[in-house]
Amino acid sequence: MLGIVAIAAVVGALGGVVLASRGSHPAPTATVRVAREPVSSRGADPFMPPVGTDAPKATPPRRSAGAFSGDTPGLYGGVPQGAVCDRSRMVTFLQQHPDAGEAWANVIGIARGDVPRFVSGLTPALLRTDTYVTNHGYALGSPTTVPAVLQAGTAVLVDRHGAPVTKCYCGNPLTPAFSYTRPSYYGPRWPTFDAGGLTVIQPAAAVITTFTLVDPATAARFTRPAGTSGTADDAYTAASTAPTTPPRSRRSVAGPPATATAGAPSTSPPELPAQPASPRLRSTQPPSPRQYSARPPSPRGSSKQPAAPAASAAPESVPTAPDAAEQQAAAILDRAGTECDFHAPIEPPTDGTVVSFADTDTPDTFFIHAEQQTVTGETQQFTWAVDRSTGRFTPVDGLAAFASRDCPLLR
Repeated sequence: MLGIVAIAAVVGALGGVVLASRGSHPAPTATVRVAREPVSSRGADPFMPPVGTDAPKATPPRRSAGAFSGDTPGLYGGVPQGAVCDRSRMVTFLQQHPDAGEAWANVIGIARGDVPRFVSGLTPALLRTDTYVTNHGYALGSPTTVPAVLQAGTAVLVDRHGAPVTKCYCGNPLTPAFSYTRPSYYGPRWPTFDAGGLTVIQPAAAVITTFTLVDPATAARFTRPAGTSGTADDAYTAASTAPTTPPRSRRSVAGPPATATAGAPSTSPPELPAQPASPRLRSTQPPSPRQYSARPPSPRGSSKQPAAPAASAAPESVPTAPDAAEQQAAAILDRAGTECDFHAPIEPPTDGTVVSFADTDTPDTFFIHAEQQTVTGETQQFTWAVDRSTGRFTPVDGLAAFASRDCPLLR
């Protein structure tokens, strides 16, 4: 009863909005548009001019669909004795452009002053497969978030757990991909693109000391010590790629898009030589104890009014009422639905927005998750991480990134 009273008190403050209780991590699951990014393309909102060179004629190996551990021998390619990405140029640019450097570091999860040390520990490599990632551009002084597929041959920097962390042709930081139920793809389509044949690279449990790379010109394997750029490359031997013991990667783990399935193992290049890792998907269920109806993002001038929330059965336990920071974020989301003009791929909704909250890994932020039905019968979902002290919205999924692009309130 106390929780219900607290929720009712918020209704008056937010003009009829009934707030949700807080739940688990709300991973995005709705239909989402995924950008195809071919080789030698900077994509939307690049962080910097190219600091690397892609391999335009790379052909994906067979049996590359699904999730692979970052320490899989032959997962990456490279040019023997040659660097495909200039780490020093990247660091220099980020140091000379402090705002971009701060945004870049925030995406990676490090302090701006740690950028030189962090980048020096990365390994230049080429993607051998069409790889599903979350790409982060830079626009209007803030990072953007775009689910993307990078074409085989894209030059990347790889961390010591084998996860790609930077696209070298634009300097954009990369984070793990989310899993979506109905991804749709846009952008230039290359001849070998196959939505059912995409790779997701998962961080290896152990720190990698030496990578086994494949020369795209000859399909021959060679080794590259982690953190080097080609000068220490050596011939491949079976014992040269043993990883060290953990710690675990600091980066979160995500699974493949719904269209990807793990392929059967194979034995030698050009096929991927190791058993794909078992996909470890983020939770696909948003928090659900109590929800509220708010004005959804919609095109300017829409006359559609949000429907009243449907009656539901009493919860089995008393829900936790949103705190002040969460109430303020809900109010901002409500304002955004009436004050901002949203564009494709965001569609006009048919009813009110169902919103819920969830904890992040730190007490300084929380997730706000919005779900709505569209006029075309689809479900679209938006997830942001919100800073408790500043109220700043950081997009977590693709649709939230588009909404933040269109609405300054959601940045």
